[in-house]
Amino acid sequence: MILALETKRRAKSSATGAPPPIDVSSLMQCVTLEVISRHAFNATAEEMADLYEENSRLRTITAQFMARQAPNFALQLTAYFPPLQRLAVLAYSLFGGGQLIDHIVEHVNRCVIEYYQMRIRQRFGEADGEEKEAALSQRKVNILEYMLEQQEQGNLSELELTGNAIVTLIGGYETASNALTFTLYLLAKHPEIQEKLRAEVRKVAAKSKQTNANNANYCHFDANRCELLDRVWYESLRLYPPVVTFLTRELDDNFEGDGVVLTKSGVKVTKEMTVQVPIWTLHHDEKYWKDPLTFNPLRADLPIPGSGQTNYAFLPFGAGSRSCIGAKLADSEARAVLSAIVSSYRVELASIVDDEEAIDEATGLLRLTCQTIFIRPEKNISLKFTPV
Repeated sequence: MILALETKRRAKSSATGAPPPIDVSSLMQCVTLEVISRHAFNATAEEMADLYEENSRLRTITAQFMARQAPNFALQLTAYFPPLQRLAVLAYSLFGGGQLIDHIVEHVNRCVIEYYQMRIRQRFGEADGEEKEAALSQRKVNILEYMLEQQEQGNLSELELTGNAIVTLIGGYETASNALTFTLYLLAKHPEIQEKLRAEVRKVAAKSKQTNANNANYCHFDANRCELLDRVWYESLRLYPPVVTFLTRELDDNFEGDGVVLTKSGVKVTKEMTVQVPIWTLHHDEKYWKDPLTFNPLRADLPIPGSGQTNYAFLPFGAGSRSCIGAKLADSEARAVLSAIVSSYRVELASIVDDEEAIDEATGLLRLTCQTIFIRPEKNISLKFTPV
């Protein structure tokens, strides 16, 4: 990722001599797509060879899938007119959704074949004893590997396996890239916080290298956490929660009785009702947060990892037993990416970011759009990255 950033920066500055702004949203999409592809789907180097190029096939079909405005309308129609399902399938294919599904199915099928070939080799004696244990210990464990094991045990059908793969890819791509984009924007807007963070990150990195001479991986920040880094990340998630509209809950079908009365509001929830949690409203409510529109990573009530603190007005990952399955991956990814960038570059605002078209005058926050369930900046965020 750092190499791709430096390549883009140098290529754009070669003509002018000064580093021009980089579309940070596009760069973060590349980063998160690489992370989820490698760690969830064991994607090969060949499959991601052109990921940071403008004409990358994987990036293109994923972006088309996420932008699916026309097919989304067709899918909505099928809820009222079931005979139009064939139209929805056709529209989905024409507007790019089908290409991503085809790509995932092709990749899953290849992994299924490789998985069962491995199982056959294990069972029929190509390796045994210590040699087999060594081979298993070296196997790369990822989400797809677990799903394949569940399919082998009969717990997942082929269709369920593919569906879970699609959801995992989309969930780990769009949310994380938007969250990292907002965080880098906030660090650029608050250089004093960025400077403190840079000092802390470098201090933690130096301490980590003392205990592990071979440590060149920023993911080791999980083991050597920087509290200010977590605070910056979580405060960014509070101010700009990537997912704002989908968190819904219903009463269990096995619940006995005609409903539950909520203690504070007195509202009665029945089985016929769906309760939607207003995440954006909770994250910006003065009742729960002092100066809620202000970026303040030092807030005492931020439930950062390791603090043992719970705050149910903070819900970027949901809460409880059905909270986001990718929360820990997102935290680890953010620590690695932000540490790598902040320790090597000074991130600065481009003038266009703070113009009247990009900022909401009433709140001082970025103007946002929410076409599906994810918030995005209405205007592209371009930042300058200068080596330090």
